[in-house]
Parts: sequence; structure tokens; C-alpha cells
Amino acid sequence: MKGKVYIPHDFELYDENDDGIFLLDEYGEIKEHVRDAIYLKPLFAHLLIDEGLYCTVWWNDELGYWCGETYVSWEYVDTYICESLEELVEAFYEDYEQE
Repeated sequence: MKGKVYIPHDFELYDENDDGIFLLDEYGEIKEHVRDAIYLKPLFAHLLIDEGLYCTVWWNDELGYWCGETYVSWEYVDTYICESLEELVEAFYEDYEQE
């Protein structure tokens, strides 16, 4: 599902050893240590297709869902609201993946 949900202003980008800012590894799999680090904490990570097309991902404790703000050409488009990170990643790439 999508809606107008915004990341809290006090959330910070997770970046442990310069490896944590991206949610997926080079094989397209969710990095478990990044998932665990941002779950229930004021942290976020990124899904990225290119510099102007990305999604900021965090756990929304109030809703009890994973959320992902989508930006195209640096402009906010929508927020994915999903029960699982896998569902969120799949929806983002289904909507925006470039051939």
C-alpha cells in the first residue's frame, strides 16, 4: 500500500563502516545486519536505482510497518507501507526498475 507517511526528522542514516547506507547487497539480497540495525530504531537505509531514483527505508513504530519514501529526480513521490522489507523492496523495484 502507499500513502503520505514521512520519515521523522530526527532519524539518521545508518552507516556502519561505510557499508550500511544501502539495504541490499550486490546480489540484491537484504543485508540482515542493516535490517536488524534500523528495526525499532531512529535510523534509515536506502534502496537505490540511480542518483535521482531512490527510496529511504525505515521502521515506523507507530504504524507497525516498514515504510519507504520514494524520490524521483529528488522530488518526493509517495511512501510504500509494507508488512515486510521483502514486500517493500519488491514493490519499489516493480514500480521503478529500469531495463
